[in-house]
Amino acid sequence: MFFRKKLKHIFPLCFFFISAVYAQNKTSNFNLTIEPFLSYGYGWQGETLYYSSGYKCSYLEWEEKNVISAGATIQGMIYNVGFSLGGEAGIPMRCGKMYDSDWIYTSAYPDGLKTTYSISENSLKAKYAAHVGIFYQFDIKNIISISPAMQADYTYTSFEARNGYGWYGKAEHSQNKENVSYDSEYAAFYPKLYGIDLKRHTVNFWTGISLAASFKQKVTIGTDFFIAPVSYCATLDHHLGKDGGYNTQTFIYSNFKTFKGTVYFLYKIHKLCTLKTDIAVRYGTTARGTAYSDYYGSMAETRQQGSAHFFLASVRIGCKFKIK
Repeated sequence: MFFRKKLKHIFPLCFFFISAVYAQNKTSNFNLTIEPFLSYGYGWQGETLYYSSGYKCSYLEWEEKNVISAGATIQGMIYNVGFSLGGEAGIPMRCGKMYDSDWIYTSAYPDGLKTTYSISENSLKAKYAAHVGIFYQFDIKNIISISPAMQADYTYTSFEARNGYGWYGKAEHSQNKENVSYDSEYAAFYPKLYGIDLKRHTVNFWTGISLAASFKQKVTIGTDFFIAPVSYCATLDHHLGKDGGYNTQTFIYSNFKTFKGTVYFLYKIHKLCTLKTDIAVRYGTTARGTAYSDYYGSMAETRQQGSAHFFLASVRIGCKFKIK
């Protein structure tokens, strides 16, 4: 709750700062650019549920392959102080597979036995992202720039897994009525399974640094690296079933477990127009949080924990237009 209250104040403050800079500075020291872009993304999002003992219970891996997004970024500077804000939206499409695995632990299998493995078609239903940022640029002989920065961003992703099939080796499914591995000859194969829907909200507060080098005022090559001191992730899974299925929710607060980095290239083709391309990577290590479920009725906290992690690589192509 404390985190959510702080979030409500930070974004308005960033927008207030941006508005104030634009309104109060009409000198030649102020410039403003807008960059529309297209992005191609390739990665995955994972979520794990643990038994109360701490052992892995289930794992869902949602592929996020060949996703196309479109968006725009606005960036302004007054002297050496800069700001940016922007957003993008993904195009709904098929985006790979969703893999679902389950484990059990018994006296016969103290190290765990993977009893269930299923594969479904995964589709991106919606993806939205927005960010704001502030930075200060140090210039060295108008060739090299170093920019410490702070950013905040929000991402919403929705997936839909359908047309699944899988192998079930728990005693209630297996042919020999014993617990067996999913790849055992005694495991039951189901050619048609109920689907699962995923909705995930993620907020990150970043701190980092950017480095850039310019050549002949035409070409700029740069890189940046950021780490998130504070992150928040809320995940909702809807498991379809005969009677409407059931839902699980996981809420995770983490510190210094999410990273991102970019390598970018700019080429000025006109004093008002610059081409830009970049390669970016985002990675979130495993972070655990509180799990809730309505499997037995109303939504309630369970004695289990859930975790989330992700990886996404993207290539972006855009064009920066100078407005002022």
